[in-house]
Amino acid sequence: MPDLGKVSWVVGYPLFGGVSTRPSVTTGIVTNLVGLRDDTRGIQISAPVQQGNSGAPVLDGSGQIIAMVNSKLNALQVARESGDIPQNVNFAIGAPLLTRFLERHLPVLPPRELDHPLSVEQIVSQALPAVYLITCYG
Repeated sequence: MPDLGKVSWVVGYPLFGGVSTRPSVTTGIVTNLVGLRDDTRGIQISAPVQQGNSGAPVLDGSGQIIAMVNSKLNALQVARESGDIPQNVNFAIGAPLLTRFLERHLPVLPPRELDHPLSVEQIVSQALPAVYLITCYG
């Protein structure tokens, strides 16, 4: 479980095609240790995310995946209900749930021990080869 206030980065494909066809990087912090409606399987992050970021890794300062982006607060709905426009209220599935899923469905990978901080450039360069765009057409 990440620490509250931990700096984090998201690497993904926000608004693919409309903004860019290349991956983007955003930064923020872990703003809550639970997800929407106190869901203990997730966390809340302030790194800006858009449509197309779902499934993107949330990385900590040593390049470890601490969560996976899965949603953002519906700002228009909240604005209609409260009169205030929320900013950067985004949610991610926590690493413990992701780990259990991966252990059930993929071969076991050896854990990577890396506790020392990396530069943002190092984190991004390590993450990019593992981040892929997946699109669904209905």
